[in-house]
Amino acid sequence: VGAPHLGTPNAGSATIFQRLGESWTQAARLSAPGAGSAFQGFGGSVGIDVDTAIVGSSFENAVYIYRFNGLTWVQEQRIAGSGSFGTSVAVDGNRVIVGAPTCNDNRAAALIYTDTGPSWTLTATLRYALGTGNDRFGGAVDLSGAHAIVGAYNEAGGRGAAYLFEDDGTTWSQQDRLVLVLTSPAGPVGQQDLGDQFGFSVAGGRVFVGTNNDGL
Repeated sequence: VGAPHLGTPNAGSATIFQRLGESWTQAARLSAPGAGSAFQGFGGSVGIDVDTAIVGSSFENAVYIYRFNGLTWVQEQRIAGSGSFGTSVAVDGNRVIVGAPTCNDNRAAALIYTDTGPSWTLTATLRYALGTGNDRFGGAVDLSGAHAIVGAYNEAGGRGAAYLFEDDGTTWSQQDRLVLVLTSPAGPVGQQDLGDQFGFSVAGGRVFVGTNNDGL
């Protein structure tokens, strides 16, 4: 659970809870590294998978990867970027994905890093076909096996969209673009309105996409 405004103004923290019996108990609290400088926003995004955790600190354009060694959670690597790098994060096995929705002149990107043993290494940069800028592509990300989903909630005047990517073992490529189609018992009745922000949140596996400002 992230708390990006906790402590020294906006230094932030992230807390890991563990289920013991019938209740969830606080198991670890990850604090902003170093002196916990103000305006880091550490904990603005978080992800966890078994013994690997990732925490975004987009105010400083960085993410922090932690590993549980059996006794405690230890910082394994800090990765820095640009363009609101760390706004969104997710982890699956030995790979993490990080959203940078304002990099590349606001055309944005989502970046995939792989644990290569000695370090986490950039192995793919995902960009979308439209790439018109200010779409906030990378504002939400998730990763599941060979599949990634990236939200672009400000696309098309804030109507929003989500993009699906697949790894064929060599290259990640865009497979589909999802938009919201409104339906009734009689069938489709139209698409989303300006400002609905479809793609504000996403989840992989079976694809799940949130709409932040839908008037329905």
